[in-house]
Amino acid sequence: MDGDKFVYATFYTRIYARIAIIINCTFTIAAFVLLFAGDVIVYWDSFSKRFQEEVLRKFNYSQPLMMSDVRAFFDFPGYDIFRNESTHLNIAYGTTWINWCWNDPPLLGGFPSILRLLEFHSVSQLLLRFTFLTSLSLRPIATYGRSLAVSCRFSCAEGKGSPSSPSSHETRPLGIFTSILLFAAPPLQFLSTLSGCLILAWQQDLDFHSLMYAPYYAFAVCYLLHMLVYTSIELLEPERMIPSRAGTRASIIITYCWTVWRTMERQIEFLNRKTCHINVAPLDALCEYLLLFMITLFSLLEWTDVWNLNVTVVENPEEMAMIRRTRVRRR
Repeated sequence: MDGDKFVYATFYTRIYARIAIIINCTFTIAAFVLLFAGDVIVYWDSFSKRFQEEVLRKFNYSQPLMMSDVRAFFDFPGYDIFRNESTHLNIAYGTTWINWCWNDPPLLGGFPSILRLLEFHSVSQLLLRFTFLTSLSLRPIATYGRSLAVSCRFSCAEGKGSPSSPSSHETRPLGIFTSILLFAAPPLQFLSTLSGCLILAWQQDLDFHSLMYAPYYAFAVCYLLHMLVYTSIELLEPERMIPSRAGTRASIIITYCWTVWRTMERQIEFLNRKTCHINVAPLDALCEYLLLFMITLFSLLEWTDVWNLNVTVVENPEEMAMIRRTRVRRR
């Protein structure tokens, strides 16, 4: 290699991170605004002609109905005729087909389930699917950049001499445990994001109903492994570790383990018998809210690791020292 020239590459991880977080935040906020802004549409043909004449037309209900109108039928005096109506309701879902749900009485004293609500809003699902699809390409790259940076710091240990001296740098091989953690982080990031995307993209009424539980359990396992590996990598460098952030991540993992299985089981029970009403028991709602908040918080903490991260890959430590001296002079 020419002594006056050398080849190196800079991996601008921060660019991927900032693009990803802008896309994720924008589309996630839009999805949740639309999720709570509109009600579910119920078509009149869900009911008998007698019910349409004696109730819907007589009291001038809109065509189609809203799900809030259907919930009122269970409590409004004199609507006993509604008890004998069909056990299924035809509801609007996107523009391609009509979905349906079981017309069970709503749970009294419960709280709305966000996961169940998503099953009735195709536009919000579409925005979140786009978020996960873009994350499939961007998040593993950002995680790889972090693993690469940690790997470089481990393999290039500074000696006792001057940091600007080429001889003050020596290379050392990575340990087996460290290598496993660093190389496992990007694939686990990809698998957890993919399984999350499948949760939103899997239409249980059309796509392999008997396997609808697979993406839920896959996400529960893959995301837990991802959090464990990601947090363990931070613990590999005690001198760079921020105790408050490491403690927060540990708390997130503990809360995740406490909430994820209950939430997944209740959601799968709902998909096996999709009721038209989204309320769940208070404890189930609390677990679901905590789970979604923990996942969001851990993702935001991930971005803090790579928000300003650039990784420069060089041929040998001497070249790295030259690059450092050049950057210092420019400053």
